[in-house]
Amino acid sequence: MRVADTIAHYLTWIISSAVGLWLVLHLRINLIDIGMWLEVSPWIFGAIDKFGTILLGLGWLIAVFLGEMYLRSGLNAGTLYGRIGRIVALETIVVILSLGLEWALG
Repeated sequence: MRVADTIAHYLTWIISSAVGLWLVLHLRINLIDIGMWLEVSPWIFGAIDKFGTILLGLGWLIAVFLGEMYLRSGLNAGTLYGRIGRIVALETIVVILSLGLEWALG
């Protein structure tokens, strides 16, 4: 285990967590857009916003812990950079889907 690998592990984890937090905020906007598109009542709209934010936040927290475990096991197994690529690819796909949904809903 080299120092550069450990730095890459923690740097990826921090950046991935920050991108994930941005994505949570953007997915909340997607939830609001979907609620407006469906023309739900204000009570349901508020519930979707609040519960959606809580669930997205919990999902983000779980993803942060799982991502750290995934990267740490890759660090120990010598497969760190492949795992970094998978995490970046997954986050990129979710960002593209979220932006596409925002574009589609106008």
